[in-house]
Amino acid sequence: MGRGISRSAMGVLNPPRYSTGETPFCLVYDTEAIIPAEIREEKQRIAQYDAMKNQKRRAFDLVMIERRDAAYAKILHHKGLMMRSYNRKIRPRCFQVGDLVLKKVEVSKHVEKLDPGWEGPFKVVKVRNQELTNSKIWRVKTCRDFGTSTT
Repeated sequence: MGRGISRSAMGVLNPPRYSTGETPFCLVYDTEAIIPAEIREEKQRIAQYDAMKNQKRRAFDLVMIERRDAAYAKILHHKGLMMRSYNRKIRPRCFQVGDLVLKKVEVSKHVEKLDPGWEGPFKVVKVRNQELTNSKIWRVKTCRDFGTSTT
């Protein structure tokens, strides 16, 4: 593995993450770039350039790109699983005209630590569709039923 850290020690210190299936260092280890300004000046690193070593490193870089792409695909798959799990728990809510609802306090307003997290109750005046209500048009996910119906 190089640079004084053995593969087994890296595995003990950094176990693979569930979402990527890789260790954090595995996806970024041993990458080095040459800035175009450095090419103009003769430096020791450029003077000791070895074509075979560079070819091996380029092959290694291509393998690492493929591993990063595979890890990214695993992350997207994991996020999809989390999204499906979250969406299963959502309960659809249908408000009727006359229902009393509480509105969640927005972050833009100054809220103290002991202030309630909800405002209201507000009476639903008009239902436009399943997601919107007209008592200043709030989204259903920021409202909850107050527990009583006035109809």
